[in-house]
Amino acid sequence: IGDAILDVAHNEDGFIKLVSALKWRFPDEKFDVVAGFSPTKDWESCLDRIRPIAETIRLVAPHPRLLSLGDLTLEKALQIGKKRKVVCGSFYLMEEARRILHQGSSFAATK
Repeated sequence: IGDAILDVAHNEDGFIKLVSALKWRFPDEKFDVVAGFSPTKDWESCLDRIRPIAETIRLVAPHPRLLSLGDLTLEKALQIGKKRKVVCGSFYLMEEARRILHQGSSFAATK
């Protein structure tokens, strides 16, 4: 499926920096974005920032510390689509994403 990029962008400023870095490193590439957000975050503004470089945006299913915005598990969201994955939106997703990516799956995590 390709490489996954994990980034702890979780607010609008973080997403501005993430998008800038992705455009610089991967010019003209679109991404399958997988995101989850804490209840205190302005998730709509964050998604507005990443939307121009996203092929898809998938919001993950409930997590004890995240908003319930999607209906997919993180593992399933990482399996869908053919584009490079970008996992972002909350620190809480990163531990689970790293575990999934290191369980012998076909993903290679990069920073």
